[in-house]
Amino acid sequence: MKAILYLLIQLATLVIMLISNLLQGQVNPELTKEIQVMDSILFDAFNNKNIEKIKTLFTEDLEFYHDKGGVSNYEQNIKSIQGIFANPNNAVNRTAVKDSFEVYPIPNFGAVQTGKHEFCNTENGQKGCSILKFVHLWKKTDEGWKVARVISYDH
Repeated sequence: MKAILYLLIQLATLVIMLISNLLQGQVNPELTKEIQVMDSILFDAFNNKNIEKIKTLFTEDLEFYHDKGGVSNYEQNIKSIQGIFANPNNAVNRTAVKDSFEVYPIPNFGAVQTGKHEFCNTENGQKGCSILKFVHLWKKTDEGWKVARVISYDH
């Protein structure tokens, strides 16, 4: 299972590099701003433990690839986030790493966002922070932008 996950992450990284190379020079500042706003909305909801808002920002066919936790779907992610929020001894906060985001269009789908973010958590009075890498595939739907795929790595 670990070997398959490793291969999926390698494949996803290769695809993103190819897309980046193909779209070099096609960066759209308007699209970048839209995705940055959506990223802020998503993680403002996360930082404020607003699970109902978070539910609206993922597609129902969400696939989340995590280099330590494996692959999970929409329902599994919502349950996981609810578990984090339910623990009164665990405060989690996400901050974007300045100037680490890149956004590229995906025709007839949406956009790919890559970047780094810092997650800090305080559990039982002990604070710990980590800077992690991510890829979000944002899908443009009739209801607006939603995250359809996530790759979270370098944990």
